[in-house]
Amino acid sequence: MTSPIEYLHTFDLHIYVGFRSWPDDIEHYCEVTYPGLDEAHPITINYMHGYSLETAIQRAGEDIKRYMRDPESWVEQRRKEQGDDV
Repeated sequence: MTSPIEYLHTFDLHIYVGFRSWPDDIEHYCEVTYPGLDEAHPITINYMHGYSLETAIQRAGEDIKRYMRDPESWVEQRRKEQGDDV
């Protein structure tokens, strides 16, 4: 019997989403930390920059889907786009 070829990933994403409210102000948060190519270099992305919380959550969801499809390519693309800031 032939063994199947497996290409599996385990994702350890840290998702920080929600809000903090004061009597005269409210702050929204939507941030995801991806593992990167090695554990020493995670990539944290804040999706709130100029967006509503709902839009930021949608953007994060789309990014998470892209990451899950091909983590290596996603990380390489992010590093190219953002340089050493990620």
